[in-house]
Amino acid sequence: MTNESSSHEQNENDACEGCVENLALNHKRELIVAEFKRKHKVRAIFRDFPVDELSEIVDRLKGVLDERVKEEEERKAKEAEKQARARSILQDMESQGIDFQVLQEVRDQQNQQQSGGSSKTKYVKDGVSWTGHGRRPAPFKGLSDFELEKHRVS
Repeated sequence: MTNESSSHEQNENDACEGCVENLALNHKRELIVAEFKRKHKVRAIFRDFPVDELSEIVDRLKGVLDERVKEEEERKAKEAEKQARARSILQDMESQGIDFQVLQEVRDQQNQQQSGGSSKTKYVKDGVSWTGHGRRPAPFKGLSDFELEKHRVS
């Protein structure tokens, strides 16, 4: 009976290893992270590992962490720079009396010129433009023809 149970356990282990190999990368990652979140699980996993190999793994993880921290700091710095530029542009627009609707109209005109002017904006509402063709954008839905004419661009 001992041989049967040990061969049965071996078959289950082989089957489980195959299951893990067939998992998608994100599922494998979830399994690993779930195990590493518990100290007693980590101790059990690395119980028989030599200390120098464990130290090497920790050093690699530390290196990955340092890289990620640096990347995150760079990303935050770039985002802060973008935000600062956006605030500066908004201040310049306000000081020159330009609002978003004017900016949208200019952008629409540029798009028309680049595309050959075939689709001319006929209506603008809440900063959304519409040519009058195709599906109506959300701001124009439910408007009668009379109400729609109020938003016609000259």
